Amino acid sequence: MSLVWTLIATFLYAEIGVVLLLVLPITIATIAHAYFLLLVGIWILFLSLVIRRLVTLISTQATLLAQAEVSMKQAQSATTAARSLFEQKAKSSDAEEVK
Repeated sequence: MSLVWTLIATFLYAEIGVVLLLVLPITIATIAHAYFLLLVGIWILFLSLVIRRLVTLISTQATLLAQAEVSMKQAQSATTAARSLFEQKAKSSDAEEVK
């Protein structure tokens, strides 16, 4: 009788081993699927930070370009005003010399 129980126990242990071998790929796939999701999440977080930084830099550059244009227009306006004043002063000094 002891031999029969030994064979039954051996068969049951072998059956458990086969079931574990059959379940192993599913477990590995679940772990690998979870790992893949972790990597995707990290990648999305990284890209969102990069995109946010790019948007900030582009916005800052646009502001600086607008300020540069305004400054250039103000400088041109000041130059035009200075030239007209200089010409008026030159005309008035010429008119005084003629008198």
